[in-house]
Amino acid sequence: MKILSIILLLAITCLSFSFDVKASFDRVRIVITSSSDWTILSIKDNSRIINAKAISLQGSMTQGWTSTSLSVNQSLDNALKGQSVQAQFDIILKSENLSSLSFESTKGSLGIVQIDFYNYNKSTPKLIDTVKNTITGGHPNPKAFTIDALKLLEGDFEYSRSDIQKLVLAFYYPWYHLDSWKVPYLLDKPLIPYSSDDVSTIYHHIYLAKQSGIDGFISSWWGPNDYTDKNLQKLLSIAESMNFKVSIYFETLTGDPPGPRPESEILSWMRYFIQTYGKDKRFLQFNEKPVIFVWATATVPANTWEKIFKTLRDEGYDAFFIADTLDLNYLPIFDGLHTYGPTKTDEIFKQAEDATKTYGWLDNKPQLKIWCATAQPGYDDTILPGRQGFTTDRANGKTYIKTYEASLDTQPDWLLISTFNEWWENTHIEPSQNYGDLYLELTAKYADIYKGLIPRPPVNFSVPTVSEPDGTVKLTWDKPYEQNPESYNIYRDTKPIYETSKPAPLIKGVKGLSYIDLPPSNGKYYYAITAVLGNKESSVTESLSTISHRNKSKADPSKEIPIDIAIYVESTSWISESDAKNEANIIIQSLSKKVNDVRIVSQKDLPEWILSHIKNGQPDIIILFGDFPDSIYPSGNQNPNDSLAELFLDDGNIFLNSGDYIFYGKGRNGADGLMNMMDIPTTMWGDNTFVKVTESGRKFTPSLKDFVTDRPFHLNELSGSDWESEIIFADNGSDLADPVIVKNKKTGGRIGIIFQTGKPISIRGKVISEIILNWLPNILSMSLWDTNKDGKVNISDLEIVKLNFGKKFGQISVNNADINGDGIVNIIDLVLVVIHFDR
Repeated sequence: MKILSIILLLAITCLSFSFDVKASFDRVRIVITSSSDWTILSIKDNSRIINAKAISLQGSMTQGWTSTSLSVNQSLDNALKGQSVQAQFDIILKSENLSSLSFESTKGSLGIVQIDFYNYNKSTPKLIDTVKNTITGGHPNPKAFTIDALKLLEGDFEYSRSDIQKLVLAFYYPWYHLDSWKVPYLLDKPLIPYSSDDVSTIYHHIYLAKQSGIDGFISSWWGPNDYTDKNLQKLLSIAESMNFKVSIYFETLTGDPPGPRPESEILSWMRYFIQTYGKDKRFLQFNEKPVIFVWATATVPANTWEKIFKTLRDEGYDAFFIADTLDLNYLPIFDGLHTYGPTKTDEIFKQAEDATKTYGWLDNKPQLKIWCATAQPGYDDTILPGRQGFTTDRANGKTYIKTYEASLDTQPDWLLISTFNEWWENTHIEPSQNYGDLYLELTAKYADIYKGLIPRPPVNFSVPTVSEPDGTVKLTWDKPYEQNPESYNIYRDTKPIYETSKPAPLIKGVKGLSYIDLPPSNGKYYYAITAVLGNKESSVTESLSTISHRNKSKADPSKEIPIDIAIYVESTSWISESDAKNEANIIIQSLSKKVNDVRIVSQKDLPEWILSHIKNGQPDIIILFGDFPDSIYPSGNQNPNDSLAELFLDDGNIFLNSGDYIFYGKGRNGADGLMNMMDIPTTMWGDNTFVKVTESGRKFTPSLKDFVTDRPFHLNELSGSDWESEIIFADNGSDLADPVIVKNKKTGGRIGIIFQTGKPISIRGKVISEIILNWLPNILSMSLWDTNKDGKVNISDLEIVKLNFGKKFGQISVNNADINGDGIVNIIDLVLVVIHFDR
């Protein structure tokens, strides 16, 4: 029954949206002979004239045409003299396969009109019928009649359009930096801030696109060696491994206010682009030419474009150019038309569509042109500086549906989405804080209608970054948008899994939406999943990694502060390594009897230390002195989303830093290091900021005095994020604080800065020790026993322990239920929760 359902769905889809060009377009010759001063032949059904060529056969006259009429006029004086005129119209008629066509002839009060209808689908016109309008004396002297459509439109027009692969392409903007998300001109933001040059971001965007049925990106391009050009190279490299198409949007305008680029610059840029990318098979090609979409085409005269293209072709450079305009004067010069704004159902779009699809037919010189229609979710630039302000309400997806359906109604060769991620103008469909993945789901639905039912990969694929203590890894996912696969295939490898290089499946035919795997040994593994629908398999999901690690370090719960602390002093900034070692020794001496373990850990040993302290059920600490070791966070933000450092932080652990800007890495990471670790656009600039000790500072850090910091936390920039200030030891009376601890409300991870200044400070180690000794026990007193992390130890935590009673690692539904970390939930864990009630 499932296979039958799929076949029926495919049939319904094809029936609802099929488009047989040869059956819809016909060539007809109509000859109008008139002795009246004016005459109009009007079409009275749903048929339309989409192109016409008129010539004068007799007399002095003017003639014209619209999508629903033909007209012939001569002077009244000539009509009074009884003179006749004759005009021949060769038209391309788009009809709905009617048995008869309805017309109306109207004319002036003088003379007679004769209309001859010819079938012209073949090379020689054939007379089918003649109609005369002899009504005189009135106005407009209408005569209604019908013509046998079966005869007039008999046979298929000898010209037909070749089959064109249907594509869904989305405009893509690779111009963002992490600090782009700090500006106040955004009405919405992505779920996690990103930089467009981050390889993992590009991978993620392509996977999101493929999940929703998008076949490629039209990437905004601002010229040679621009940031967008460099990111285009990365996009091409990544797209190749994922069978994803890439084109560019040639940005024609420049300046403020925007105007067209000089002809010489357009020519130079086009020459560079075709030289650099023209033969690159990774780039979207049509008729063995690179496809280039040209924005704001009509701001440059048509003859200028013609001159530019001729120069390029004379030099041996060519491309398939698609213009952003509906002005048909550009159609002879370009290879297709589109609009950046949404497709509408009005006449101008219909004329542009039809003229594009039948270009050259009337002249017996058919030339394939591409018609692209555009869907858009909405638009709003009202808060952008320098804009007059225009808005199209999204209407919670209704605007997108309307424009998508209008696009489908034009039966486009390619369907465009404006846009995947243009956040400034609020046209994005990328998952966002305001809309979640609503627009990806809608895109998937209509992509299936447009292209037919093609299996798409599952969504919301999730893999834990580190395995459970017993090495097991639980994979979860959701079914593809708007599809119901019969099963799923799971892939595992020791390297990333791409569509073009996937291994044999780990397991086939999984029926549910989760799977627990036990990798053969400790190490890093990659997983991906496909959906199976009928006898077809989707492309793979995003390849997600996990680290299987079975060796966990668990603190002795009898310790006053049951945690472990690693101190890194191999490289420092704003404090010498020798001074950092002295401060580290102060910390060790102060804490060694209170905590489970505190030691200096080398860069080489830090990765293993982190892995043994992730998912061990306790918040452990890494202390830095102004530098960020490459072994846990590769320099230059090479791994911004799943570095060992971020895995440690996201597991609810703590980073403390004294010295230079935390995560800055002596400039190797810059400000992006902190933004990547916190996943928010925040910075710490603030030279010579005077801070005064707060009441909390006096309570928990008695050694702390007022001082001048250079890199304080900007607490106002935490607003609206998952982060909050947990305790402020000193601040400037406003939003700048140091020392301070901030906490992620979702993960429980904490970041603390203590004396982020290069000025001489002799009590760094002492104040850090006071924070750990005096303040940390307040959060530990409930964090170890608070199994559901709701901030309280109560009956709910006891219920979780009871639910998991007798279970071992891999069986425990909530790992925090194993309070003492001995690998089994038993009476000891129950007692530990009970004795900490109401904390």
